[in-house]
Amino acid sequence: NGKIQEYSLILKKAFKPFNGSIVSGGSYSGISRLAGNIRQDIGKDILCVGYVPQRMKSNIDKKATRYDHMCRTQGAHFSLLEPLQAWTDLVVAGVDLNDIKLLGINGGQIAAAEFRIALCLGATVGIIKDSGREADELFEDKDWQSASNLLNIPKDTMTLQMFVNPLAPPLSNKEIRETLALSIHEEYRKKNIEKLIEEHTELADWKNIRSFLMDSNRQQADHIMEKLRLIGCVAEPVKGRESAIMTFTKDEIELLAELEHGRWNMERLKDGWCWGKEKDVQKKISPYIISWSALPENIKDYDRETIRKIPFYLAKIGLEVCRDTRSRHAR
Repeated sequence: NGKIQEYSLILKKAFKPFNGSIVSGGSYSGISRLAGNIRQDIGKDILCVGYVPQRMKSNIDKKATRYDHMCRTQGAHFSLLEPLQAWTDLVVAGVDLNDIKLLGINGGQIAAAEFRIALCLGATVGIIKDSGREADELFEDKDWQSASNLLNIPKDTMTLQMFVNPLAPPLSNKEIRETLALSIHEEYRKKNIEKLIEEHTELADWKNIRSFLMDSNRQQADHIMEKLRLIGCVAEPVKGRESAIMTFTKDEIELLAELEHGRWNMERLKDGWCWGKEKDVQKKISPYIISWSALPENIKDYDRETIRKIPFYLAKIGLEVCRDTRSRHAR
């Protein structure tokens, strides 16, 4: 139907850089079909495993290009046996369950049980916001709604991409990481200095901001090289002269600004923030944990300006942004 098609388009983009394994039901309908579509369309970097009842005769995905392995359980219809067997296999295989991410969309009673199984086992459970039925009901369940590993993710391509893919590792050079983070924060302060009043703690000087805001700037710094890679650029050291300042194209700025918003969304969600109409730093509430398409233009401009400033930040540590002609991503 229309909703499945909509989610299919979003997830194909979100999983495009993915390299790993997808475990799902093995049917040719609903959410299981989406998993098969991702494997079929994106290809060799993804291993797709389906779980289906042994005696189920119809609606089984038999296309070899969609699933690499099909695991059978005892039964004629889908039940809790399939998710229980999948999680059992993961445990027996010695997989670190803290590294597993469960992406939930809509769902009925079987999905409701699996959401809770995953939360109990320590997996990160990301539920697409307002996708309906048991996915939404999970956030009304007082026993589970405050779980630290439960995330309510906006239906946004880049936010989902940041959920399913590993975070950029911290920069190995701590001094460079700190310098970049400080530069990012000082630029933010400079543009908002007129708001510098006591309750706006995110605008205080570097030594006086809260630790989670320091970490936010550091994580933004960590992701700079990934952004450059995405548009076929690198940062090269410069000696004996000042760094030339590259100007990104309008399309590059828009692409990377959308990615930065997705990164920021996921960073905030993992730190316990949630959406709310009014911003409240103390309670970790923000009205901007939403999709890029729903974001006000003046807030999008913050992300766009962040991208424009990347060459300036890197110039401060003796690096120069340039096109990487060796990269397959180069344009």
